[in-house]
Amino acid sequence: MVRVEGPVYFANVGYVHRRLLKLADSAPIRPRTLVVDLVAVSDTDVTTLLRVPALERDLTARNIALRFENVGPRLLELGRRTPGLAGHCEELVERRQRKSEAEAERRQ
Repeated sequence: MVRVEGPVYFANVGYVHRRLLKLADSAPIRPRTLVVDLVAVSDTDVTTLLRVPALERDLTARNIALRFENVGPRLLELGRRTPGLAGHCEELVERRQRKSEAEAERRQ
């Protein structure tokens, strides 16, 4: 799991992309999935979101899946309106729903 600790915008998205690939490539054991924790990212721009499919392609070429966690409501809404990201957004919503249902069952 990688936590992004700050804003990601058009000016630094290339650096973040390269850094995530470097982390995946340098892991002692090749990860099957790169989980990116976005808890500290409250907003971004469309240019940044449009780069996500390129990151996913680069990871797929390495046989690594991409998954996002802790995506805030603003990012989720932007992602839903960005070409190529609807699938990631729906997956996030489904995971949240399953988690909420499991927590509700535990409380009963």
